[in-house]
Parts: sequence; C-alpha cells; structure tokens
Amino acid sequence: MAEESSGGYKMAERGTLQVANRTDLSNGERNRLRKSGFVPGIIYGKNLTSEPVAIKADDLRKAIKGFGRNAVFELNKEDSSKDIVLIKEIQFAPIVSNFLHVDFQKVSLTEETKLEVPIKVHKKELLEARKLLLVWQIDMVTMKGLPQDIPEAIDIDVSEFKAGDVIKVSDLEVSAGMTIENDPDQVILSINEAKSNELDEEEEQEEETTEE
Repeated sequence: MAEESSGGYKMAERGTLQVANRTDLSNGERNRLRKSGFVPGIIYGKNLTSEPVAIKADDLRKAIKGFGRNAVFELNKEDSSKDIVLIKEIQFAPIVSNFLHVDFQKVSLTEETKLEVPIKVHKKELLEARKLLLVWQIDMVTMKGLPQDIPEAIDIDVSEFKAGDVIKVSDLEVSAGMTIENDPDQVILSINEAKSNELDEEEEQEEETTEE
C-alpha cells in the first residue's frame, strides 16, 4: 500500500503485474479479451516500438487500488523479460466504467518524466460546520521528476482555512527534485462564505411579499 510522507504527499510504491503478448490486433480480438476478463493494452516508450499486451482486469484493478494510480510497476512478460513502467492512460467504458484499454509508458528510474497528480482535500466537513464553501478550480497538477518520486496524490488539509483563503499552485509543498509544471499563480481552490438556509428562506419570503 502507498505510504504517507511529509509535505502532504502520498508516495507511490512499486507494484508487479503479469502481462501477455498480443498478436491479433483486430477489434474482434479486443472484444474477446474483454469478455474473457482481460484488458488490451500497449507498452511504449522513447525510441521504442509499441508492444501490444493484455492484462487481467482484476489484476490491474487490485494493483491500482493497492499501490496507487501513479505507482511504478514492473511488468513481467511471457518471454521472462521485465519492463519498468507507469500507467499513462486508462480508457473506461461509459456507464459501467469497465476497463477498455491501458497504456503503459516504459520509463527509466534515472530519467525524469511528467505525470498528472491528483489533489485530495481532507476535513471538508469542518468547513461545512462553519458554513464555509470550498470552491474547486483544478483537481490535478502536472509534476515532473524521477518516476519513483512522483507522489500518488497531494493532500491539502482545509480544517484551519477561513473565508477568503485561496490556495495557488505556488502554495503546494514540493519535495526535493520535484517540480510542478502548472502556472504558479493558478488557483487550485478558494474558501467562500456559504448562505445559510435561514437567509435563503428570508429572501424567499421577501420575494413572495414583493410579488403580492
């Protein structure tokens, strides 16, 4: 499981996945794989020819749940070779949200790469208790660094925030060797005062009186 580190980061760990080679790239074969519980995918990388593979949907689901979406994975292939990869993109079926396709990007643990990292807000209920409203602007940032150092998520504790507070990209803590590619002045979230139900009811009564 991913472990939490200082600075609001949940660092991604390294997982292992077994993949099978694909030679039939037809739509019919992809559909057959999905019905059999597999997810079609590819492995690609710098100066590499894309390699079609398939992976068990349950294995992929468990790996993401256990290690995190941004984890570094070791892919074990049928020829006993191994690739170090990141999950670059996952396509989902509409409505049912089943896996349709997965892209693995082969990476080097000594070369920097970029990855989308989600922002997770904690203790929102404490804002609501003080009749404060959290307004989202963005919920992800692009981070650059060594694959094994890119966090699974950036956590923000809003329990002490007050009305008028604004969090920008420049306010996020970044560990050594990591950079955020977004504009530093880009607003992530802001805190506003929320209207109480009583105030809303008073406004509605005034509107009804005016109409009469």
